[in-house]
Amino acid sequence: MKNIYVKCAALALAVITLFMFSSCSKGLFDGVESSEEDMRVIGTAGDYSVHYDELYFLVMSCKDMLKNKYGEDIWADKASTAQYEEELSALVYDRITSNYAVLALCEEYGIKNVLDDGKLIDYVDSQIEEAIYSFAIQNGIKVTLGESLSGDITYKYERGGRAKAYEIFKEALTLTYLNERVMRLTLGAEYAFGLLSNVLTVDREEVIYKEADVEDYLFSDSFICTRHIFIQQDEGEDINANRALAEEAYEKYLDGEPMDKLISSKYNEDVTMSPSVGYYFTYGEMDKAYEEAAFALDVGEVSGVVETDKGFFIIERREKSSTYMLGNFETLAQQVTYALVNQKVEAKRGELELTLNDLGSSLSLTDIAVEGEARLEELFGKEEDK
Repeated sequence: MKNIYVKCAALALAVITLFMFSSCSKGLFDGVESSEEDMRVIGTAGDYSVHYDELYFLVMSCKDMLKNKYGEDIWADKASTAQYEEELSALVYDRITSNYAVLALCEEYGIKNVLDDGKLIDYVDSQIEEAIYSFAIQNGIKVTLGESLSGDITYKYERGGRAKAYEIFKEALTLTYLNERVMRLTLGAEYAFGLLSNVLTVDREEVIYKEADVEDYLFSDSFICTRHIFIQQDEGEDINANRALAEEAYEKYLDGEPMDKLISSKYNEDVTMSPSVGYYFTYGEMDKAYEEAAFALDVGEVSGVVETDKGFFIIERREKSSTYMLGNFETLAQQVTYALVNQKVEAKRGELELTLNDLGSSLSLTDIAVEGEARLEELFGKEEDK
């Protein structure tokens, strides 16, 4: 799927896509139970405090990325992890300001105290209730759906049913390294992104959204088309073996094997890509290494082996099809507008300095990864044992 290659933006980090809002008298985090450990402040991102639970979520998520890259046993014990500390830290600290970049940019454009917005809170709350309801149904807990006078969905649980479903919901978050507070923060930032998009397009017209402007952009050199051979780095696979396989495929191309044939061969693991269409994208949508290689190509050129966090690519830049672009104009227009807004967020993220306090500076991210993995195994057991 295309989202295999798309950069993980703030959105990318919310593993469970749930949302909900509450009344103006409530706060976004009201009623959320967080441990003292989770609520420890480890630093600041601009004017915002960053808490330990946010760091933990990113450490564990990025730990899994490195596990896929180097092997499933790299976090087995503290002694074997020292060589990964630098790479893990780079991944985590590159991402930790993502939510706050959106919030800070909202402030700059006059959207104040966005996390206190009543509609946002109501939206997040309603989606959480929907998620709890889903877990209840999956686990045989009886729930009756209704409707309030305002038209909102209501849930009537059997005695103690909601409490049981809520515990299952929290357990599911734990398995994805989240707690409810971090999920609410991330979803709040995603909602704020929508508000920001409206300001930057309709209100300020700093980002294109009108049909004629978008059409010009689609036909510009800022919007390109590629297709590729992709060798995915799956958990437990030897990264050197996959790199060698990619180099073997590239050598076959240099020896005259057509890209069409190689894309349809054993080498390519991107089964969802249409070889006749490829992928259409602009800056900021793909993995950075993929993007840099693709935009450096002229139409018809093929890259060498490109290494990303997901695996290895051999990229061909293709001529864009005006028929395809105009036939899929609405979808591509939304894609471009989103990407251009996200470019502004990414620029802000580059400006937003993370300043660690004494606690944050004292933490070893590899220790957090090792201890977190051991804690999950203790709570839930290894996946293969379930």
